[in-house]
Amino acid sequence: MEHSYSESVSKLFSLGECEHSPLEKNRDPSKWLNYTELGLTSEHIPELTRLAVDKEVMLDKTGGNIDWAPFHAWRALGQLKAVSAIPILLDHYEVWVEYDWTVSESDLVFGLMGPEAIDGKRQMNPITEMV
Repeated sequence: MEHSYSESVSKLFSLGECEHSPLEKNRDPSKWLNYTELGLTSEHIPELTRLAVDKEVMLDKTGGNIDWAPFHAWRALGQLKAVSAIPILLDHYEVWVEYDWTVSESDLVFGLMGPEAIDGKRQMNPITEMV
């Protein structure tokens, strides 16, 4: 499978499983990898957004832990406070809602983005509790 992402975003494909599972008792985004250290900046937000909802990548089982890249993209979007990604993430709810990891971490990621993201997620799914 070929992926068309910039060099900086492509680094997410080699990271493997995310550390600090959203299922841990003390969920703390400050313990996540600092994605800006990989060279990710606000200019990468459109690519990160595309990767975060890339179902083909999420379903990739060819090895090398490629399927973890979208979850790293989620976290990077949160750290970058990527408010511009909110409409696309919400429009692709049906993609990421299938994955326990993104559902469990969505409150943290949207929380990092700020109140606008939290309000958008609540409107999409008013039952969801936000931190």
